[in-house]
Amino acid sequence: MPNQYVVIGLGRFGLSLAKELVHLGQEVLAIDQSEERVREAEEAGVYAVQANARSKMALREAGVQNVENVIIAIGEDLESSILATMICKELEIPRIYAKADNPVHADVLRHIGVERVIFPEEEVGKRLAHSLVTGVLMDYIDMAPDASIMELTVPDRFVGKSLGVLQLRRKYGISVLVIKRGDSLIVSPHGDHSFQAGDILIVLGARSEIERLQRR
Repeated sequence: MPNQYVVIGLGRFGLSLAKELVHLGQEVLAIDQSEERVREAEEAGVYAVQANARSKMALREAGVQNVENVIIAIGEDLESSILATMICKELEIPRIYAKADNPVHADVLRHIGVERVIFPEEEVGKRLAHSLVTGVLMDYIDMAPDASIMELTVPDRFVGKSLGVLQLRRKYGISVLVIKRGDSLIVSPHGDHSFQAGDILIVLGARSEIERLQRR
């Protein structure tokens, strides 16, 4: 079942986020004070309304209180970001995520009690840095300090060998969750499954161990 999201603020980050959530089959309500930005979102297939995020009445009339996930995508206007976040807390939204433009902004948002503070440029920078350093690391998601989900191309030395022979879990504590091969997905591959050139692996493990495996 799709989850419901409200994205408040339709700058580049907010609009991109709203469009991707819709693409992933989620129910999205986008809110911005700018008529032009609302129209741009609607043209991209996102249901959007024009409303003042600094007004509790306006957000209530938009139905924000009926969803479980709100993303405050306002970064450049500190006051509006904080007011919108506080209103969402008052409306008892279970999960509130908020974009921050600087450490002071982030500290205020954490003090208010958001679920997660987002630094879009910083997160993109981290992903790019890992890709550049490893050469093959395509994407990663930090789940916890000792657990990450990463996407990487299969190393040449793995080609023709099976998971049982490689013993990645025993040697590195790494589990292969999915193998992407062309347009097909192999979910939870068995130990006798052999890798082919061009396979994309989605693995779970400590990031340091995954990168150690890549360096060898």
